[in-house]
Order: sequence, then structure tokens, then C-alpha cells
Amino acid sequence: LIKPVGVVVLGKNSLAVDATCCRLMGFDPLRVPYLHAAATLFSGIRESEVYHRGENPRKFATPFTCLPQHEAYR
Repeated sequence: LIKPVGVVVLGKNSLAVDATCCRLMGFDPLRVPYLHAAATLFSGIRESEVYHRGENPRKFATPFTCLPQHEAYR
């Protein structure tokens, strides 16, 4: 299924892009295993480490539903 959110997210740091998309979908990036592991080595996962140009991504936050086994990522 496709769920329009009305935003394009792009950047030079792919981890920051993924973390930002997690937040847009209502997930905590530090609870997603690969982002949690990456946060120990790289910057850009924590919201305070990400510089957003343009509009604030929180404006586009849209909760997504997920499979029950992934609810722990919220």
C-alpha cells in the first residue's frame, strides 16, 4: 500500500534520512536495530544531530501502522 505524506526527504547522510523517515512514520529510530547499532559509530541518527533545510519534518508526521512484531520500534 502507498500512504502519501506530502514530503520528499533527501540528504547526504543516508542514516539521517532513514532516521528522519522513521520519525515521520511515528517510529523511534533508536529502537530500529540497524539505526541503533549505527548510532554507536556515526552521527545523524539523533534528532539533535540532524540539520533540516526547508520545512520542519514534524509538520508532516503521519503515524503508520505496522506488523505486530515491529510495534516495539515505536
